[in-house]
Amino acid sequence: MPKSLLSLFISFFIILQSSCSPKTSEDANEVYRLWTGEKPSKSIQVLKGKYWQSGHFTKEYIMFIELHAPKNWIQEFIVQNKLKPATEAIVLPTDAPPWFKPTSSYKVWEPSDFSQGSAYYVDSANSQVMFYEIQL
Repeated sequence: MPKSLLSLFISFFIILQSSCSPKTSEDANEVYRLWTGEKPSKSIQVLKGKYWQSGHFTKEYIMFIELHAPKNWIQEFIVQNKLKPATEAIVLPTDAPPWFKPTSSYKVWEPSDFSQGSAYYVDSANSQVMFYEIQL
């Protein structure tokens, strides 16, 4: 095998292997960055988070996050993501972290189109949200 072809094969194998590694984090700000692709703005206080992403190129992930955000950010999030009030009781997933316990003061939102169980909990009085998002 020519040396340049061997180098190309090794490079391809290294890239392939590194792209297949899952990503996990429980660092709140890193979870926000992995979820959104950017750092939180100064107006958003990320309190807690848990994130898992498969090593597949299709970006399969499960994310739990708790944050304080301005009311206009929350409203914009609801509109941009086409969320609707949940019509049925939402059951928390069994793999939810111990801190993910939204109370009855949270209004529950869900995707208006296809959903795999994502739920968005909003406490408007405190500008606090807890999101569970799943994309498999």
